[in-house]
Formats: sequence, C-alpha cells, structure tokens
Amino acid sequence: MHRAGPRQELGSNSAVKGAAQAGVAPAVLSGYAVEADVATGRLVEVPLTGINLVRSLRAVWRRGRPLTGPAATLLAIATRP
Repeated sequence: MHRAGPRQELGSNSAVKGAAQAGVAPAVLSGYAVEADVATGRLVEVPLTGINLVRSLRAVWRRGRPLTGPAATLLAIATRP
C-alpha cells in the first residue's frame, strides 16, 4: 500500500483549517478544534473506517517545579483510572 506524505506542514490548527477550507488538501484535526466549523458547514466531517487515529498525549513541565492551579487539576483528571 502506498502512503502519501504530508501535503503541507502548518503551525496551528487555524492554519490547517484554513488550508482545508481553501481546498488545499484534506486535514485531520481534533473534533474540538473543528466543532464550530463543522456545525456551521465551513468544514465537513468525513467518516473513516479501518483506521485508528488514537494518539498518546504527554503532560510535561519544568523539572523541580510543582504543578499548581489548572495544570494540576488537568493532570489529576487525565490520570484518573
């Protein structure tokens, strides 16, 4: 099976959405990133089958600096069993 490489590499979700809206190429973004655009019809969600787009995320922060506030809350939620 031939795998196509990226058509473009862009630095933000907004840039990727703009390129998709302009018809440059299809894009894969988080549902949260495109929620409003799909709701208004600016972008169209394409159902996929036979592909797993799950990705691992990592929380990172400066060594020796304790997490506080919203960052600590987010990490606590993300690490719940």
